[in-house]
Amino acid sequence: MVRVYPVGAALGSKAFAGPGLDPGLWTDDGSAYFELWGGLLPTFWNNATLDPGASVGWTERWYAVSGIGGYDFANENGAVRLTQADGRITLALATTTRVYGTAIVRQSGQNVARISIAVAPGHPLRQTVGSSESGPLGVQVIDTQGTVVLVYSVNE
Repeated sequence: MVRVYPVGAALGSKAFAGPGLDPGLWTDDGSAYFELWGGLLPTFWNNATLDPGASVGWTERWYAVSGIGGYDFANENGAVRLTQADGRITLALATTTRVYGTAIVRQSGQNVARISIAVAPGHPLRQTVGSSESGPLGVQVIDTQGTVVLVYSVNE
């Protein structure tokens, strides 16, 4: 699960599911229950005071990520996982909208692969490319209009 939010505005975060508990505790139709919560303060036990007429607000986005084996980085557009083993780099990418374009895989600051991509929610990309060395990895995802959708790097 990914939560994208303004870090300084919404410090609280909670995900809860009631495995083993009667669904009737939370639902009236016997369905499964899963709760996502984002809040102003880190926990339910912290308090805040708003002055008369004051308000607090923010926008956040939650989305599920599956099919990529976890993620190293996520933003409002998608989540990425980069792994390296046995001279191979594996890029896994899940997006929140359809993205057609190019993923440029980088290693030690150098481009090592350009991959044409067509990714959509529920249809992640998993691509493996060769690599002759080991080193910090990165990726840049660019759509067909030239918009940078996602950039991630590890100490390049």
